[in-house]
Amino acid sequence: MTIRIVSFGYGHGPTPTADLVFDLRALLRNPFHNPELKHLTGLDQEVYDHVMTTPGAERLAFNAVATARGLAEDTGADVTIAWGCTGGRHRSVGLARASYELLRDVGDAVTIEHRDVDQDLLPAGVHNRTEPEPESIRYTADVVAMTPDGDVLLIERGWPPHEGAWALPGGHVDRGETAIEAAVRELAEETGVHVLASDLREIGVFDRPDRDPRGRYITAAYLAVVPAGTPILAGDDARTARWWPASSLPPLAFDHADILDQVPSHPQAPNPTDMLMVDLEGGRGGPLPGDIA
Repeated sequence: MTIRIVSFGYGHGPTPTADLVFDLRALLRNPFHNPELKHLTGLDQEVYDHVMTTPGAERLAFNAVATARGLAEDTGADVTIAWGCTGGRHRSVGLARASYELLRDVGDAVTIEHRDVDQDLLPAGVHNRTEPEPESIRYTADVVAMTPDGDVLLIERGWPPHEGAWALPGGHVDRGETAIEAAVRELAEETGVHVLASDLREIGVFDRPDRDPRGRYITAAYLAVVPAGTPILAGDDARTARWWPASSLPPLAFDHADILDQVPSHPQAPNPTDMLMVDLEGGRGGPLPGDIA
């Protein structure tokens, strides 16, 4: 059984395949910030001492080695420990050296590899641990489907968050889609109502940071005025779908009430001669009944 030790930098490539991975980016003194040490590496004794005299460094190395030895003994298999820091030149090299020496001193079979020790220094900003991580932003599209009389098409959500709550039809913009294309697709998938992109009018973009409990979601909202009596069929993420009078809507999930506030209670319908019924298969049928026109 051999214990393999690898040092690496997160800024120079993917994390190595390993049984134990230790992320040192927020731990231990970083020699990069010391002008006398930044151009050296953990192979130099000055850097090694700087890292290993950080409170907790020796204990961390010892516990990692003890865990790796226990895994090797219990499984009878080789074990890999990977130590990672920002650039793979200082802290990770120091901890890799320390764990290698502990194992070597007790006579265990051990190898060591410093994957990124010869890489160029990364920019200073990458090493600034106070710099916030980039925010992950997701893009969605929502549709206010209304009749000229003001009835609103809502879905009952079938999944968290807000499972069981009423909401506007909508969902994620898929790779390669525009927001309006996603709006057309989501409306059809969740309610069975098929429209064309040209049938939609943009309401606006809604980006309040706390609008979705899952994180930062930005949505583009669209209005679709459809004939009264347009058939609906719930599907995909929708448990049910139904028309609601705009004057008596249920409590809505997310910020969908804010979106509806931007829409007139009786939206102007397209020219009656242009309004067509929409069937569940996506076809556009005959003219509207006379009482709607």
